[in-house]
Amino acid sequence: MTPSAQARSRAWEVGGVLALATLAGIAGGWAVSWLVVGPVGRAASTARPLSTPLTLDLLPWLGLLAVGAAAVITVVAVLTRTVRRQALDAEYREEVR
Repeated sequence: MTPSAQARSRAWEVGGVLALATLAGIAGGWAVSWLVVGPVGRAASTARPLSTPLTLDLLPWLGLLAVGAAAVITVVAVLTRTVRRQALDAEYREEVR
């Protein structure tokens, strides 16, 4: 496998894992919020029951996702460059990889 192919393969692997982890985290957080916020709000407020539905504020979410995407792109780029550099180095010892 060429050094570029190794780097590309590792980038797809790490990028895919990070994307799936992000989606699972968002779905899990939304599910926990949906299940917990209502009962906690009703338990905390004895005067009036909490009837506000759980909503998604899109603008802050998009900002957070953009920052997360930039972090993922940076991690994948650094990893890709490192793997390619190591694959091109003929004197790089196998035991430290």
